[in-house]
Amino acid sequence: MIIVQVERPGDTKLADWFAELRLWFDDNDCSPMLFTEVGRHYNIKFANETQARLFASTVAKYGAVNRHRFAEPSEIEEDRI
Repeated sequence: MIIVQVERPGDTKLADWFAELRLWFDDNDCSPMLFTEVGRHYNIKFANETQARLFASTVAKYGAVNRHRFAEPSEIEEDRI
């Protein structure tokens, strides 16, 4: 499992941004295991590492960061550069 952290864009409505992400998940036949909010960031947990890496590269404009599978959501926010 791998967690991808993305930052919500400040100039986009939350519903519009979620719709964009949902479309990517649907188009790529992907169902994330967990989607959690940490401030302005969202941690998305994937079971499939290939899908996680593809997602991260696709949404790089949102500051996507791949994290190891053992990272806790609180750790991810704290060590973000």
